[in-house]
Amino acid sequence: MTPKEYCTAFCDGYFYAQLGEKLTNGKVTDKELDLAKETAQKYIEQQIAYSTFDDKQKLEMKGNFEEWAETVMQGFKKRLRDSGRLIETK
Repeated sequence: MTPKEYCTAFCDGYFYAQLGEKLTNGKVTDKELDLAKETAQKYIEQQIAYSTFDDKQKLEMKGNFEEWAETVMQGFKKRLRDSGRLIETK
């Protein structure tokens, strides 16, 4: 991926995280968020598999997307926790 493509992907992810936070006006459980993350990861895996990137780029993306998803999810949970909208289960 080019630096421009990485920046675009980051900005898109940030935009959708902001949108998701603003549209979530009720409380959400951490389990629901984990399920949403799993669904998003499966979708991203499929998008990588069917993309036009070469095999080396696909392998690199597959190695990184789970870490990216976890980082984004932890940030999302923190913002919801700080605003009192996250229900944490044990």
